[in-house]
Amino acid sequence: KDNTLVIFTSDNGSSISGYWQSGGLMQGTEGALRVPFLVRWPGHIPKGRVSNEIVHLMDLFPTLAQVGGGEIPKDRVIDGVDQTNFLTGGKDTSNRESFVIYVHNNVYGVKWRNWKMVAGTSGAPYGNVYNLLGNPKEIQSLVNYGRDRWVFYPTYQILHEHEASMKHYPPIMPGTPDPYHAPAYP
Repeated sequence: KDNTLVIFTSDNGSSISGYWQSGGLMQGTEGALRVPFLVRWPGHIPKGRVSNEIVHLMDLFPTLAQVGGGEIPKDRVIDGVDQTNFLTGGKDTSNRESFVIYVHNNVYGVKWRNWKMVAGTSGAPYGNVYNLLGNPKEIQSLVNYGRDRWVFYPTYQILHEHEASMKHYPPIMPGTPDPYHAPAYP
């Protein structure tokens, strides 16, 4: 118990939506994305530390590789980022500030810092914007308020970079990178 790293988490929220949460399994809302992430590693992770920073489940692979002294494969793209320095208290902010949200194999939107942009359809290129600090249940979009339209710039930039990456490293199936035919990681 004194030298074991223990992680308790989930890959998605509840399978049942309730009045107390916004969404659940197979949805792109916060109720589906925000999950418990508890980490215990005595002597390495500060006891009682609490954070609302973004850590994605895909970050566990490079983080655990770093902790265990492993090497990340160089022959494929790895979407996760090493969170060791953040988890151990070496820095207060996560090494991730955004991620693209998928529902099934379709892009749903982008979470960036405390904001979420739900992608529009081809007929309506701008989707809804939510400030998650004051509106974690995503009850009302801020798209109608001029002061928040600036969020489209960083969120669509993240989305365009993701789309370019998917073109450069085409998947076998939509949403699944091809580990056997991807070019060497730059």
